[in-house]
Amino acid sequence: MELKKQSMDDYLLLMRTFEYKKCAFGDDDYIRLSVPYALTEFHQTCNNGEDLGTSIRQHPLSKSMRMKRDKLDIDRDVVLKFHEDAVTHIVDKISEVLRQVEQHVPFIYCVGGFAASSVVKQRLKQAFTKKQTNVVFPENAVSAIMRGAVILARDDTVVEKRISRFTIGLDWNVKFDPSKHRLSKREVTDSGVLCSDIFRIIVRAGDTLETGKPVHEVTAYVKTEQQEEILFPFYRSEITRNPEYIDEVGCYLMGSMSVPMKDTTHGLERWAKLKVYMDQLLHAEADDKDGNKHKVKLLLQETVV
Repeated sequence: MELKKQSMDDYLLLMRTFEYKKCAFGDDDYIRLSVPYALTEFHQTCNNGEDLGTSIRQHPLSKSMRMKRDKLDIDRDVVLKFHEDAVTHIVDKISEVLRQVEQHVPFIYCVGGFAASSVVKQRLKQAFTKKQTNVVFPENAVSAIMRGAVILARDDTVVEKRISRFTIGLDWNVKFDPSKHRLSKREVTDSGVLCSDIFRIIVRAGDTLETGKPVHEVTAYVKTEQQEEILFPFYRSEITRNPEYIDEVGCYLMGSMSVPMKDTTHGLERWAKLKVYMDQLLHAEADDKDGNKHKVKLLLQETVV
């Protein structure tokens, strides 16, 4: 901590070197790290003059680590333990995602810096190849994320299908049913007695979404004869897959689309037809009775307070 607070350059160099050595680790018997001189100084100051080499010789892992001048050698058994938690979590997360997908997944592409690790490659192939899924490690895996982001920004249709992370819905009204709805949600309008704050589900968490195809279509009418706009508030649920009301725990307002209805001469015979599309964003399009078009785009993880 002293090194981090007082010599950030040395701290960052040490951590980057450690991450590089961990990712590049293969069949070697050990890895060798260069220890910044500043770290040995801070260690001695914080430990009543005891040097770093002496402290390492007293450590429970002293048989697996050796200090030689400004170099620290760490044996294979300890380096493998460095990988254990991270790799186990990766395998568990991929397994969880595969269980949620209805179709068979023939390929898993591993990208990013950690994909270069032979330890990661070996564990993933062991875990998933037997399930008839090919684990692929493309060349230049480190830069693949950046290149993929550029491709996706230029043409988001390259991703044909996605799995919805959240349950997405609208703030809606339905005919009030005292046997089903909370009394506190009862609302008297020109259209009758309604139940407000209903979470009308557009997509559920885990649903498959096809790029370019509407996931939901609905027609909304004004509730009162003097109403001058129709609001479409969009909510997401991060906990419950089937929320009933928009004010349940884990439900958040993502944003709204307003469809103006300034001409009130048609009374309750005013409506807007809504279409919702989902890819990286939520796209909503609405046509009113006069043929006017309205559009809005919302970030799926955006929250409006």
